[in-house]
Amino acid sequence: MKTLLDLIENKKFIECRGDRQSTSRIIESAVGMPSMTVPITAATSTWQILSDPERLVKNFQFSDIESVRYFINELLSEQKRIHHDVTMTVSSLSVTIETFTHDVNSVTSQDKRISQFCDEIYEDTKHFNLKRNDQY
Repeated sequence: MKTLLDLIENKKFIECRGDRQSTSRIIESAVGMPSMTVPITAATSTWQILSDPERLVKNFQFSDIESVRYFINELLSEQKRIHHDVTMTVSSLSVTIETFTHDVNSVTSQDKRISQFCDEIYEDTKHFNLKRNDQY
């Protein structure tokens, strides 16, 4: 089964240029199944693809508040750098990210980039914890 990451690497996604083509149709034609079941990265890291409007959603669980703070700060910096905002919902040690491109009410290349970035900085927080714990 192809993952959404495979589609990203093979450029089977619409680019952020105002296209109104549905990403769901692209995914369905590429993998032959509804987009709601397609993981965005490796099996350990999945993003949900929701509709109305089409968007990517993922919940991240953290072990401590410092990891939450690091994740949020890095994500805010990246949003500013690429000029693309996400919706963040923070509840204690949990952060839910929702992203879609408002101009087209769909998932675009900007959303793919920010979702990959979220996965990467989430992985960083695991090493951040280990490094910080070694200092004591």
